[in-house]
Amino acid sequence: MEVEEDTSEESECESLGSSLDPGSSYHMAPGRYWRLSGIVSRPELNGRLVTVLAHPDNGRVPVSVRTDGGREDIRVKVSCLIAPWLQ
Repeated sequence: MEVEEDTSEESECESLGSSLDPGSSYHMAPGRYWRLSGIVSRPELNGRLVTVLAHPDNGRVPVSVRTDGGREDIRVKVSCLIAPWLQ
């Protein structure tokens, strides 16, 4: 699956830690759902579910998030993703 370059945005987050290594290839597989947390540059996205679009690259994961304006593809740090099944 290809990430749309023109709508991609990099978001910064505070590392909150996790009891699960989100960087494992099984958990970060495309199509899996995660919850955004600790995003500093776009705090309105915190708590939203995202869909992983591709495996992590250089510590960032391309994800798709639903926003008030529709769908947006962004790249976030692995540490900004929390497994929804742990909440």
